[in-house]
Amino acid sequence: MFTATAAMTQYADIDSGQLKSCTGKKKAVLVGSRTYVEYLQAHIPGAISIPTDKMKMNQAKLPKDKSTPVIC
Repeated sequence: MFTATAAMTQYADIDSGQLKSCTGKKKAVLVGSRTYVEYLQAHIPGAISIPTDKMKMNQAKLPKDKSTPVIC
């Protein structure tokens, strides 16, 4: 499913099989974008917590290599 608004780029919802084929053997960063409390309740192992409303102030948590896939 693709969504778009005037302020957003297009993003796709994908399943785990599609995720594996997108990243291949390349290391990806998984970001849990829910609140920190929700992250503590359930998240994908290895994911980092960056709530959507705190993304700008947490940019340092994201990889410096801009070719690294970031999956939210």
